[in-house]
Amino acid sequence: MNKRYRQRGAVAVIIGLMMVVLVGFIGLAIDFGYAYVKKNQVQNVADAEALACVINPTSAPCPIGTTAGDLYPDVNTYGFTVISTENPGDNSLCPLPATQSHCARVSVSGTWNTFFIPLFGQTTLTVQSVAIAGKQGGGPGCIIASSYFNVSGSQGINGSNCANYFGSVSVNGNPPITGTANYIYNGNAPASCTSCQPPAIGVSGPLVAPTLSSPPYKPSTPGTISGFTGTAATTLTCPTKATCTLGPGRYNGLDCSNSLSVCNLMPTDTTPAGSTFEFDGTFQGPGNNGTMVGNKVVLYLGGNGQSVNLAGGGSLTLTSPSPTSGPCSGSVTPESQIVIYAPNTGTLNYNGNVASNITGNIYAPGFGFGLGGNGGLNVAGTVVVSSYTDNGGGNSGLTSNGANTCGFTPNGSGQVILVD
Repeated sequence: MNKRYRQRGAVAVIIGLMMVVLVGFIGLAIDFGYAYVKKNQVQNVADAEALACVINPTSAPCPIGTTAGDLYPDVNTYGFTVISTENPGDNSLCPLPATQSHCARVSVSGTWNTFFIPLFGQTTLTVQSVAIAGKQGGGPGCIIASSYFNVSGSQGINGSNCANYFGSVSVNGNPPITGTANYIYNGNAPASCTSCQPPAIGVSGPLVAPTLSSPPYKPSTPGTISGFTGTAATTLTCPTKATCTLGPGRYNGLDCSNSLSVCNLMPTDTTPAGSTFEFDGTFQGPGNNGTMVGNKVVLYLGGNGQSVNLAGGGSLTLTSPSPTSGPCSGSVTPESQIVIYAPNTGTLNYNGNVASNITGNIYAPGFGFGLGGNGGLNVAGTVVVSSYTDNGGGNSGLTSNGANTCGFTPNGSGQVILVD
């Protein structure tokens, strides 16, 4: 009998010990389950604060730099601690800077009292989450065609280290359209860009051309003229087989289309007044076996409804006044890299049969750009136009390398997303 009571007592002790262990495990499950819920809440707040910082980066709550504090209390309904908000104003925090931009990083922590595990000496738990938000599709552009992109020729776009931005796309045939990314705006179907590599990404919002903080200098008087016929107030024409030079200043029309003519745009220095050539009328680039060279110049196309033909059967070489290497930093901005500027509306055509080179940005957001002939055009920069049409053949097509210059991105380009 005593032995039976002793057995019952031993079982009761074991059950008691097991109950303590069981309650301990239940307590741990409750505490760590609650921690999982809190972790998700902290992550949600970090995500919301980072997204808010990208959506409205210029407002006082989200300044450039690193800031601690609850910047957006309306999205932090749990009252967690916002450790820091980093908003450098560039792409340095983006995991994929080639296709992402304007990234902000937010670190958030949450601390609370535990329920059961104080029995084990743990009275509080703390979790911390980090979120990075940015814009997908905000990298430097090969081309920004806010209205439409239409290609029916044998060549398309060969982009390198830059993205393509199209309001809409119409492709006839299978011309290559390459870049670090391809974006189609205004709710148009990405599938319409059948030859886009990588495949196009659809963006529901409108495609808006970048605005300028400081437009290029506008000359008021003509400069030196040598070898041309005509006057600055009419049309300057370079005769056949002649070599003509022109200094910076304001002019009406220019015609360098005569056979074997050589037109040199000669800047006096790299200041705005010493490098800007304004043409308000018809502009005809080099013709059959002719050339036009302008190193460290800005071609200011000031007319409204202007017709500009960059080249016919000759070669064209233009470079901007600013350094043309490295990212945007310090005094190097997309504006300082402009080589062709057109603030109004018109047409800008390149119908050359000889490959030509433009080093710098083309900023003509109200112009339709047409590419034809067999020569092709190499642009180390961004082409900003209203529409782009390519119906050329042979080696025609646009080759753009955004790594060689400081290119433009569209206003508010891309969709705001969590990138990490």
